[in-house]
Amino acid sequence: MIRHLVPAMRERGWGRVVTIGGGLASQPMNTHPQYNATLAVRHNLAVSLARELKGTGVTSNVVSPGAIVINDQERFGKPEEVAAAVAYLCGDHAQYISGATIRVDGGLVRSAF
Repeated sequence: MIRHLVPAMRERGWGRVVTIGGGLASQPMNTHPQYNATLAVRHNLAVSLARELKGTGVTSNVVSPGAIVINDQERFGKPEEVAAAVAYLCGDHAQYISGATIRVDGGLVRSAF
């Protein structure tokens, strides 16, 4: 999709690429190493793409959800919270945000920053 859509975005001088990642990219579990690795690749791809697109009007970011449930359970995120982060990154107010990871995880993922 990126190879197909980004050239037209670049020509227009405006576009948004938002990748859905996950906390296991930076804090892998001891199970499913292949899944953890694919998340890390997605995060790396978004940052690399952001650097390539610098100054073009096209941004590339990651939304990294934590545990999301459909029904109402405490301590879990809601799909609309993830959608709100994506919508923000796709809007004009996020034109200077590129190469970032927006965590929507309720603070569950430990971060050095």
